[in-house]
Amino acid sequence: MCGIAGLIQPTLLDKTAPELLERMNARLSHRGPDEGGKYISGGVGLAMRRLKIIDLESGRQPITNENGD
Repeated sequence: MCGIAGLIQPTLLDKTAPELLERMNARLSHRGPDEGGKYISGGVGLAMRRLKIIDLESGRQPITNENGD
């Protein structure tokens, strides 16, 4: 089973947000030990864990478009 966590802060661009997301993501490691990632944009930050059981190689997270958005 995979896991996702997030936070919304107007001041998310400060230096503590990436560290906080990393700690949140570490707490979810039991939900998906195969892969993890984070995404920060504007005042929103998301962290995820992935458990690969039966999955496509293109299932890496976070999913982005050709421009990386």
